[in-house]
Amino acid sequence: MSLVTCDESHHPIGVFNSFNTHSRASKLIYRQINLDNELKQKIWQQLVKFKLRNQLAVLMECESSELSIDRLNQYIQDVEPYDQTNREGHAAKVYFNELFGKKFTRQDDNMINVCLNYGYSIIRAHLARLVVGYGLSPLLGIFHRSEYNQFNLVDDLMEPFRPFVDYYVYKNLMNERYFKSEHRQALISLMTKRCYYKSGQYTLQVVLEKYVIDFVAVLESGNLEKLIEPNLLYFEEVA
Repeated sequence: MSLVTCDESHHPIGVFNSFNTHSRASKLIYRQINLDNELKQKIWQQLVKFKLRNQLAVLMECESSELSIDRLNQYIQDVEPYDQTNREGHAAKVYFNELFGKKFTRQDDNMINVCLNYGYSIIRAHLARLVVGYGLSPLLGIFHRSEYNQFNLVDDLMEPFRPFVDYYVYKNLMNERYFKSEHRQALISLMTKRCYYKSGQYTLQVVLEKYVIDFVAVLESGNLEKLIEPNLLYFEEVA
């Protein structure tokens, strides 16, 4: 059992575990430290592709313009190892402008970003608990490597799941004026929405756990095929 603590912005700042944690934690951390650079580049390439494909699915579900959909399709094809040409950043501009308007930026202080940030923080906190629980160090990222970030690996792994929050905010919250307790509860309840992973339908919280387990398998085997794409168009809630 892990305890995650958050700051005033609801971002996780600590994960507390018992001394008797995962039985192979030191082995997995050594694998993280010594991860082959070529494999690391390909892992990030896959994570970016997963994210962009889920962003594309959101745009298609939201009846977006053909131009935006075509651009996302092209960006997915163009992602290189380690995303050296920053297709992720180019896609983000097209994606968010299509969903929330040409003037929208992620730096704006508005209701949409408050909702997005809160939803992302829920997924981030849950992933942080799983990462630590399965013996990984959240400090050792694939792409994120900031010395000031205690959750570099978590921020890597959560990228494909961000569109899950984007879609919900677009459908339900973008026209709200104030961030109320019921909105927070609704975003927390996203963890009970069903989505697709491998050949089954599971709640998001179960998908996150399976996803972390599969990432551990990549570290142990060096086989990138074990990294499975989450398909995040859900959608019924568990009773």
